[in-house]
Amino acid sequence: MLLLVLVLGAGSACTTSSGAGTNGPLENSGVADGTKVCVPVKTGTTLAFGAEIPRNTGHEDVVIDGVGLAAPHGLRLVEAVLVAARDNLVGLELYPPSDEPGFDWAGRRPAVGATLAPQAKSAEAEPGSTQSAGTASASASAPTQTSTSGSSGTVRNLVVAIRVTGTARAQMSGVTVTYHVGGATYQWRDFTELVVETKKSRC
Repeated sequence: MLLLVLVLGAGSACTTSSGAGTNGPLENSGVADGTKVCVPVKTGTTLAFGAEIPRNTGHEDVVIDGVGLAAPHGLRLVEAVLVAARDNLVGLELYPPSDEPGFDWAGRRPAVGATLAPQAKSAEAEPGSTQSAGTASASASAPTQTSTSGSSGTVRNLVVAIRVTGTARAQMSGVTVTYHVGGATYQWRDFTELVVETKKSRC
């Protein structure tokens, strides 16, 4: 089984080294900044990581230009997609995630190039849909997903496929999304830290 250890912390950033602004209309409604996730898997494993839901709080369309891993070590981004979800959201599990009711994995779309229209607050996930600090477990046959607890609207789950290339301890400090609104460029970031132990049976 995959042991997932989450430790709630704190921290955020306001600027990026690329010069992209961080005060754009794309905000998250998922895991709190500073959350740490640890999982023991072997080198070569591909994980599905998708703990955040980008929501456009502005009045104009957002166009995603790029998705990347923040400070990766021993991890490589394979793909990034947006999945329409109503009852289930991907947190962390083996790739590919299962196509559960309320989670349209078969209908996923590439994140880069996607346009996010302004989204009403009624369509965002309820507070019960986010992961919280604690311990969880998953296996290939019983993946870890997060219920929206009856959320009335469909949301966009950002899911990234991450290949473990490191031979000991691999990690990253989050996921970044570069996007533009009109002529202005911004960066959105998920601060969930992922740690992968390839030589241990637990974290």
